[in-house]
Amino acid sequence: MQNKEKITEYFITDDFKAFINQHKKTDSGKLLLRFSSSDDLRLRHFASQLALYEKARLKMPTYVDKLCLFTAKAYEQASSEATATYKASLCRGNNMLDLAGGLGVDDWAFSQRFDEVISVEPDAALNEMARFNFNQHGINNIRRINQTAEQFLRTNAHKFDLIYLDADRRNTGVKTILFSKSSPDVICLLPLIFKFTKKVLLKVSPLMDIHSCVKQISSIKTIEVVSLNNEVKELLLFLEDGYKATPELNAVDLSGDRVRFKFRGMYSENTVKEQQALWWDSMVYFYEPAAALIKSEQAFVYTQSLKVKVNQVGVNSQFYVSAEKDELFFGRIFKIVSSAVYNPKRVKNYCKALGIFKANISRRNFPHSTEILRKQLRLKDGGEDYFFFTRSGNELLFFHCQKAG
Repeated sequence: MQNKEKITEYFITDDFKAFINQHKKTDSGKLLLRFSSSDDLRLRHFASQLALYEKARLKMPTYVDKLCLFTAKAYEQASSEATATYKASLCRGNNMLDLAGGLGVDDWAFSQRFDEVISVEPDAALNEMARFNFNQHGINNIRRINQTAEQFLRTNAHKFDLIYLDADRRNTGVKTILFSKSSPDVICLLPLIFKFTKKVLLKVSPLMDIHSCVKQISSIKTIEVVSLNNEVKELLLFLEDGYKATPELNAVDLSGDRVRFKFRGMYSENTVKEQQALWWDSMVYFYEPAAALIKSEQAFVYTQSLKVKVNQVGVNSQFYVSAEKDELFFGRIFKIVSSAVYNPKRVKNYCKALGIFKANISRRNFPHSTEILRKQLRLKDGGEDYFFFTRSGNELLFFHCQKAG
């Protein structure tokens, strides 16, 4: 979509709603093919939007129900409604500034917690689309400005209760997790940002190393690892001007629009946990912590707070074993069928003897990748058997498990 094209003009009337009703049972792929060469540009836009709705229904259900607009790129880069709503729930105030508005899903959520939201975005077409979407929602307290973050801050004279920034990590066409390669460059811009607020919220790549964030950015008060249905989606950094104490580090998992689990911990530079499992070969249950706990490096602290005795298989293995089952454990629990020191030939013969030709494979702190393990053991993916591979000291370990009833 070119910036000069006002795509919203095609959707102002009720024609799009009529198009949806007419084609709601039509396969989106066939629909796109049918209208891809149409001389009617409006119908081509309608078909493209309807195809995007099929992808977006889980991520942005309200946007789909309100017949909002987005491009494939804008959809991919946008926050989900669930994560946007969670972020907004942690903040409140009179006014806030979003320095990289994008499609505006975060703006939509923040508008319910702040009296006024100022959102800057250099892409004029994206701003036009965002304004259309806010109108579809009946929102009138968001003001979108066609500027870059740097342009706005250089001429700004107002203070804000919060400044939010989710920098564009695809601005060069290649996805990056580095601050210096994002637009705008967060590190360079922070001194200027703090002239207009005491509180800053940064959304960074979920692939970003937490220790690297702490080393590069000062004044971090709270770090939140946010997962949705056990898949890490966002890494949030809450900054407070002048804050020097140890950051709080939380693991959060969302299910729909609710918080399913939240574990509050503290950041630590020391990631090596000294405890090792005793008699791992006689344990009954195998514990795999939730993704947010693992990413936040809070799994060890969390397991030590459980009512039952849970031992780590090996230092930083992120896998745990126990003689007891904790029904409230946040993660997955399996019944251990067997366990042994890993030997490819023996495990292959073991699978052959039991008639196991496919299994779900997970590995942590293990020298071989999942792909290599599949080739070594000649296993397909799936089935009711779960194979876990890890290390304890100098020993490579293999666990054959099944879901605990």
